[in-house]
Amino acid sequence: MSYDNYPASVRNNARRGIEMNKRQNNKCSTQTGKVRASQLAQGKPVSLETVQRMYSYLSRAAEYYDPNDREACGTISYLLWGGKAGLRWATKILRQEGKLDAAQVDAVTIDGRLAYRDKNEALEIAESIGCEGAHVHVVNNTVYWMPCKTH
Repeated sequence: MSYDNYPASVRNNARRGIEMNKRQNNKCSTQTGKVRASQLAQGKPVSLETVQRMYSYLSRAAEYYDPNDREACGTISYLLWGGKAGLRWATKILRQEGKLDAAQVDAVTIDGRLAYRDKNEALEIAESIGCEGAHVHVVNNTVYWMPCKTH
């Protein structure tokens, strides 16, 4: 099943993100983020798996979105994936499909920032917000990875 019923605000956010990223010489997104933005900006249908990815990414990247900083890679990447409107829409679709729990990210908040059990998730976020690497935190004997080499 595919979905193309996302609101115009999702398309507009993706378009804004594309333009903002161009002004930053396209340094603020992964190839996946660029593809997602292109799909959304053009109003193309997305699969349920893609809706789950949108929910997952937008949920964990929300802390890096600052609407007042139009040059921040975190803000640009967030918009490329549809922004807050995209998160609201993806949440609605996943609830309708009974898939919300399966799409949730295994993460905790440490010192006001998200950390992930999957190192690759932390590295992907780091790249999307313009920093490098990830560092480890241990909580209740569980290893979590926080984006960027340091806070």
